[in-house]
Amino acid sequence: MVHLLQIFAEQLSFYANQIVIRLDQREPYRVRVARTFISNHRADDINLADVARATHVSTFYLCKIFKKATGLTFIEYRNRLRIESAKKNALKSKPQR
Repeated sequence: MVHLLQIFAEQLSFYANQIVIRLDQREPYRVRVARTFISNHRADDINLADVARATHVSTFYLCKIFKKATGLTFIEYRNRLRIESAKKNALKSKPQR
């Protein structure tokens, strides 16, 4: 029973993070561009200034619209994306029983 609950908790966590990370067509164009840039450079050492340059806005403005659209700061979003990527890679490399 404990093992089943653990599996359920892992799946729930995975899908909850996917919902947060998912691209939303209703969000501002610059936020979509920022999300794409962050996703494409998730393994790189990027910061808010790099993303602001890529989206052609100031860091202040990007920070403001990104937090409003996603509910997460740039750092929180980037870290969640990296964690989900690591989880996917771990599941792929995990031997099947």
